[in-house]
Amino acid sequence: MLGNVGALAKAQDLSSRDRQGFGALRHTMEVKVRVSGDREIKDLVLTRGPLSLARNEEVYREHFHGLPSRRIRLPMQRYNLGTKKVLDIGCAYGANLLFWGEGSQGLEIGEEKVRFAQALGLNVAHADLNRENDLAAVPDNYFDAVWCAHVLEHLPAPHTALSLLRNKLHPGGMIFVLVPTVPQSRLLEYLWRIYLRGLNTYAAEEHLYAFTSRTVAYLIEKAGYQLVERNIFFPALGPMNDVVNALIRDSWRQITVVAKRV
Repeated sequence: MLGNVGALAKAQDLSSRDRQGFGALRHTMEVKVRVSGDREIKDLVLTRGPLSLARNEEVYREHFHGLPSRRIRLPMQRYNLGTKKVLDIGCAYGANLLFWGEGSQGLEIGEEKVRFAQALGLNVAHADLNRENDLAAVPDNYFDAVWCAHVLEHLPAPHTALSLLRNKLHPGGMIFVLVPTVPQSRLLEYLWRIYLRGLNTYAAEEHLYAFTSRTVAYLIEKAGYQLVERNIFFPALGPMNDVVNALIRDSWRQITVVAKRV
């Protein structure tokens, strides 16, 4: 399923101390990253990764092995994200950028992760969504889609962040927001606690907000988007997903809300 995919990258070396975010650009290099399967991805990570070989291998196993991940596989197919310019918020080591379309960019708060992604030739910059200036140099009305996975629950002002990200989309552009959710079934919540060995993802200590699939959709609509769907995107087969999603999306442990800028 991977096929030949490309990402035209302008990897930017940014100072995390600079409160103007992208204003600290020192140099830009342009490379083209091409992979055609897991072996090529592994070679890319191990040969270009800036850390020790052991640490590069650990990053590969935890973040790059078996790509594209299940969480992006079905939305990628359904919304043709492999051909779209995607702004990937909280992109970690940049793995998804190997599959988004040309012109895509990642933003990440972790300095090691930014350096790692840039070393691979991916277009990733350091940014903190809690600082509006960090988004100032990201072009407005430019991206086809925003991918925002496991970020919103960490932000003290999620509505403000959603409003700022809306400006980065061209009219009709789409946002994909993935958050952990509070299951609306007590039985399923109990089973999730057993399955996750006591860790309930929405209740993680570092999370500032706990959403249901309906409340996060409401928040996104209030930020100026039109709801398209709420989907667990599991299983990855479209027809099966339609049935399963309709039955259990409000009781699943996470949800992806898809909406478009209006």
